[in-house]
Amino acid sequence: MLIFGSFWLVFALACELGNVLGMLMHSVVAAPFFVLAYLARRLPRVTGLLLLMAAAFFIKFFGWYKVGRLGLVSQTITMIVFLGPLIGSGLSLLGIRGDKAPTEIS
Repeated sequence: MLIFGSFWLVFALACELGNVLGMLMHSVVAAPFFVLAYLARRLPRVTGLLLLMAAAFFIKFFGWYKVGRLGLVSQTITMIVFLGPLIGSGLSLLGIRGDKAPTEIS
């Protein structure tokens, strides 16, 4: 989550280099990734459930369960790119046993 949030933050800041207000507004979008990374250390299973709920919300909100004019291939690619990290992180955090938080990679 920290890495994904950091990439998103760098991308958002690079898009609005000359506009301070735009940089601030685009940076707000990266904040949930940092909050979820913090929560994953404290409450990994709750964070995993929140990530899976967010993925389900986006599937319903954007109607990705319906095959429309975009076709199956482009909808599948879009779902993998946007929902893959949410679902993968959520499932891995739900699989943590006990009170053991994820370890850092050194």
